[in-house]
Amino acid sequence: MTDSAVEVTVVIPTRNRARLLGRALAGVLGQQEVRLEVIVADDCSDDETASALGRVDDPRLRVIRLSPRQGVARARNTAIAEAHGTWVAFLDDDDVWAPHKLRRQIESARKNEAALVYSPAVVVDEDGRVKLVTEPAAPAALGRAMLETNTIGTPSGVVALTRAILDLDGFDDRLSTFADWDLWLRLLQRGPAAMVEEPLFAYTEHGTNMHVTQIGAARAELSYLARKHKALCRTQGVRFGSISLSRWLLSHYRPQGRRVDAAREYAAVGIRHRSARDLGRAVGVLLGERYLRLGRALVGPDRDSDKPQGRRAAPLWLAEALTGNAFPLPAGG
Repeated sequence: MTDSAVEVTVVIPTRNRARLLGRALAGVLGQQEVRLEVIVADDCSDDETASALGRVDDPRLRVIRLSPRQGVARARNTAIAEAHGTWVAFLDDDDVWAPHKLRRQIESARKNEAALVYSPAVVVDEDGRVKLVTEPAAPAALGRAMLETNTIGTPSGVVALTRAILDLDGFDDRLSTFADWDLWLRLLQRGPAAMVEEPLFAYTEHGTNMHVTQIGAARAELSYLARKHKALCRTQGVRFGSISLSRWLLSHYRPQGRRVDAAREYAAVGIRHRSARDLGRAVGVLLGERYLRLGRALVGPDRDSDKPQGRRAAPLWLAEALTGNAFPLPAGG
């Protein structure tokens, strides 16, 4: 495949997720009406990932094997440096795409002369059940909204200009949980964004999501981001972070039993929004979940949930995407 034949380079970082990777890769290789290449950045996997990828007979696939382990930001950056496409699309190895995702997003980006394009996500659990469909802010509202929370969302929903990403040196490898949020903020300073309103990908929630396993570093990363984007916050007249971001953090802190982190987040919300209810939660969560449940019984249900809300609808493409697999069975398997 020559460089001129490639419209978009799909970047998939992976580590020890061969089962999920095959499903994600099937959705990429099945994309409709688009000239693409796929670069899988294997970040020092020690499971069957290498042998499974070796069974894929498709000239559009390239595999970069990293050793020692580099981390997801560096893995993505390594793949981006090898990209031939005008556009780069990102896909996490546990997510899946609609078959028309890239075509719709590239058309939207070109029509709007956008530096990046995004879409809502269908959030599913490990069994493929739809939990919600996200509702990102419209492009016109991103200036302020993106400084409050990552409303664009996970990399799996984004296509961006390769040249713009390279000019910005890609993902900041000092970040892990919020590396994508940081890059979207910087890309928005290079050009406008566009959104396809149809949900074009599915984000799978499970116990090994990076946002779950690395949530302990979240507060330090947020402090770093606030400093990094201080000038931008000043121009927009907004403080970095928002109550919705705090709610998102709490949705991870509390199930993991991280009482101190949860109490700190409740206290921050209480002080920032002058909410006696949340200040009370800060104390209650330190004492235990049963005290929080008792508080709800006394004062009534919360006006704000600790978890994001959205529509619940399964798009027609979802069932097939969740059952696909690009890895042929080995001989005799």
